[in-house]
Amino acid sequence: MSSDAAEKMRFEGKAVSAAMKLGGSLEDKEAAPFLDRLYNEWKELAIPLASTEAWLSKRLGGTFKCIGSTPVWIEDEPAWPFIDGKPMVFLSQCSHPKEGSLSSELSAGETVYLFAGRRTTNGKTRMEYRTVSQFEKGY
Repeated sequence: MSSDAAEKMRFEGKAVSAAMKLGGSLEDKEAAPFLDRLYNEWKELAIPLASTEAWLSKRLGGTFKCIGSTPVWIEDEPAWPFIDGKPMVFLSQCSHPKEGSLSSELSAGETVYLFAGRRTTNGKTRMEYRTVSQFEKGY
């Protein structure tokens, strides 16, 4: 592995960690362009690796936008979706009942998170919505 590839891998690990501390994530398949832009910005600024965590914390602040409250992730890791290389906006979450009249209709212990973002294709912009599901331990 080249030293550039190793450096990028270390940077990406720090970026993923910083995003998680902010309640976001960089694991979505559409996050790669965002992560590449972030890495290139870091390189251009010539920030030492030792100062990277502080820079990332400040740089990523405000990146994971929400309408109202932030998501309360019930699994160990956030799962923030991206669209066109940008984090989507968190709209809301809903937890399914574990018991009661609807428990046989829905997945007990599941929490569904709703996100929105704009996608531009052939000069036309449209809204796109995505859901992320997480399950409580034991379900």
